[in-house]
Amino acid sequence: MNPVDLLIRGGLLLFLVCAGFTAQADTPLLGRLFFSNEERQELDRFRDEAKEHKDSVAGEKQAISAKSFTMDGVVMRSNGKSTFWINGVPIPENSVSQTGIHIIEQPDNTIEIGFSCGSDDVRLKPGQKVICQGNEDPNIH
Repeated sequence: MNPVDLLIRGGLLLFLVCAGFTAQADTPLLGRLFFSNEERQELDRFRDEAKEHKDSVAGEKQAISAKSFTMDGVVMRSNGKSTFWINGVPIPENSVSQTGIHIIEQPDNTIEIGFSCGSDDVRLKPGQKVICQGNEDPNIH
């Protein structure tokens, strides 16, 4: 018998032995992986509490951001639909009027946005920020 045949037979025998042990292994049903039901419920509770906390913080940020606006930019698509980035949040063109913002298209194909800041209307170009301080004049940076 040559060494190649011996290696092939030995490899085949080793494969069959390993396959036999694997077939005989008594595997339990998996169910939920990694966590018991109690651990899973605790993780779900933590996730729900974090979500409630995040929602309350978002409400506070919304109240704070109502006093200052940053026109981060405008994405003008070839299909005519634009997206405005205000305070780091994308606002589609069709919902801009719902937020109290109006679009001012310029003759040189640029866009400004306008909104009420106290008693004044303010116009911003992309990159500008305005801080509204009650009845005082708005501070534009």
